[in-house]
Amino acid sequence: MSKPDTPSAQGPWRSIIQSAVDAIVLIDAQGRIETFNPAAERLFGYSEGEVLGRNVSMLMPEPYRREHDAYIERYLSTGERRIHDLSARVRLEDRLRSSEARWRSIIESAVDGIVVIDAKGRIEAFNPAAERLFGYSEAEVIGQNVNMLMPSPYRQEHDAYLSRYLTTGEKRIIGVGREVTGLHRDGTRFPVHLSVGEMAVNGERKFTGILHDLSARIRMEEQIREQTALARLGEMAAVIAHEVKNPLAGIRGAIQVIGGRLPKESRDAAVAKEIVNRIDALNELMKDLLLFARPPQPRLAPVDLADLVRTTADLLGGDPALKAVAVQVDGDMPLVMADADLLNIVFGPGIGPDVLDKIFTPFFTTKARGTGLGLPTAKRIIEAHGGRIAVACPPGGGTTVTVELPSAQAAI
Repeated sequence: MSKPDTPSAQGPWRSIIQSAVDAIVLIDAQGRIETFNPAAERLFGYSEGEVLGRNVSMLMPEPYRREHDAYIERYLSTGERRIHDLSARVRLEDRLRSSEARWRSIIESAVDGIVVIDAKGRIEAFNPAAERLFGYSEAEVIGQNVNMLMPSPYRQEHDAYLSRYLTTGEKRIIGVGREVTGLHRDGTRFPVHLSVGEMAVNGERKFTGILHDLSARIRMEEQIREQTALARLGEMAAVIAHEVKNPLAGIRGAIQVIGGRLPKESRDAAVAKEIVNRIDALNELMKDLLLFARPPQPRLAPVDLADLVRTTADLLGGDPALKAVAVQVDGDMPLVMADADLLNIVFGPGIGPDVLDKIFTPFFTTKARGTGLGLPTAKRIIEAHGGRIAVACPPGGGTTVTVELPSAQAAI
């Protein structure tokens, strides 16, 4: 296989591939390796000369090695994707005549964002994946300082860091990878893995950053941590129910017997009644804890949402805080597949904007005798239905709770 003739003919694109910290492997439609950058050499232990023209399955252990060719054939014939890597995104079935076009096509088809800057931090290349990642078009960022993609305080520190590196050679991120925070055009921050490589193009120093969005991975890690914590909570709740509930019932019964023997108007009778009330509160806490830790599986049936809302309003009618609340149902709502009894638990009074970010946290409460498990339990119940719950406080005041549930028609 012939390689592009000279660096000047290739433009900066081959330099970007060759200087990348991450391994980049390019294959053709038959699975034969066409490009194997130095990072891939370090990762797999083969030189480029040893692998060019050979099937990429040589880099895979069994059983993936023997399955890979069949996967490529299936993908080429059906478009079915099962992997998420650079090779699956690159189409070079027809050889590109221009060397620069070839290397540029690799950069532009990469799944990860690739940003090239000069020695002054100005952006020179910004591939489509970077456009999707940050929300800017290439035309909007070319010539701009790369610190526009960083939140404070990193934005203010970047130029000084780059200048210090060029002067002293002190490395903090070049040649290695680490997790950093990116800044989207809309102002939102998101986690990315950044690896930076250095290269020289026509005698000028350039830096290539490869950015992989970590948002999905971090969300998954948070879900795993939450599920692990809930599993432990479920075990604890089961122990509490077994070890505490029965003794409490005995204590409650004994106090009621003692209280029944006391004069009704005596101070001791009032104390006995208060003890019973406190025991009842503990029993309610245990019920809430068990419901949160081990919510029952919904028994799905078609439910009329309008009727459900009215029924829930009637159930809450005894709450003095809700006396002046009017219930309005707009339009014809479709039936949803749900457990009406469980959904009755979900609905309740309004929430202040100052606590919105904490309302789904277990045991957070604004009530003197609240358990802090109501909304977290509601969230778990809605998610068990395959739905979603969100809470917002509009500028005009009040609380808007949005509950999304699968329609009964969609379930048929």
